[in-house]
Amino acid sequence: MSDEKYVLLAVGERWPLALPAGDQCVFDMQDGGGILNLFLSHLTDDDTNAVRREKKKVALTVKDGVIFLLIKFGGLRWMDVPYSVHLSRRLTTLQKPGINDGYAIQISLVSLPDGIIRGLVLISLPNRLSTALYNAIEDQRREPFDIVEYQARIHRIYATYSSDDLLSFAHIVQNVDPGDFDTSGFSRAVH
Repeated sequence: MSDEKYVLLAVGERWPLALPAGDQCVFDMQDGGGILNLFLSHLTDDDTNAVRREKKKVALTVKDGVIFLLIKFGGLRWMDVPYSVHLSRRLTTLQKPGINDGYAIQISLVSLPDGIIRGLVLISLPNRLSTALYNAIEDQRREPFDIVEYQARIHRIYATYSSDDLLSFAHIVQNVDPGDFDTSGFSRAVH
C-alpha cells in the first residue's frame, strides 16, 4: 500500500507545502513526467503572464556531471535549475520517449513570501529535448553518487558560471508552445 498523499494546487491559493526561505527553482522527475516549481519574490503581473502565456524556451546542459534544465519565459531572463536523478524519490522507471513523444512538465509559479500560487502551466517538451534529457538522466544514473560531492560541484559551477554561461554550454535549446496548457489547478502526489 502506498504512503503517498495528494495535494491540490490551485491558482490564487496558498502553496500547501513548506516554502523556501528565498527565491528558488526546483526541478524533479517522476514516473509521469517532470515538475518545475518556481518560488520567486517581487513577482509582477507581467512576470506571471510571461510564465503562464508567453513563448517558452527550454535548454539542457550537463556540466561536471550535473544536469541543468534552463528555461526562459517570454521576455524574462533565463532561469537554471540543477537536477540529479539520484535525488528523485518518485522516479522508479523513466520511459524513453517514443519517436513523436515528449515529457510533460508541470510548472508551478509561487510568489514569495506570501506563498500564493500565481500560475500553473503544463508544457510538453519537444521530442529531441526529451530524448536528450532521457539520455543525460540515464548517463547520470550510471555514475556513483555522493550528496556532499554533488552539492560541492553545484557550488563550484555557480561560483564559476552564470546562467548565460550555462546556456552557452547547452546541448540543445528548443521552443515550447506558449500557454497551450495554462490551467487553474493540478493534483500532485507528495510524500
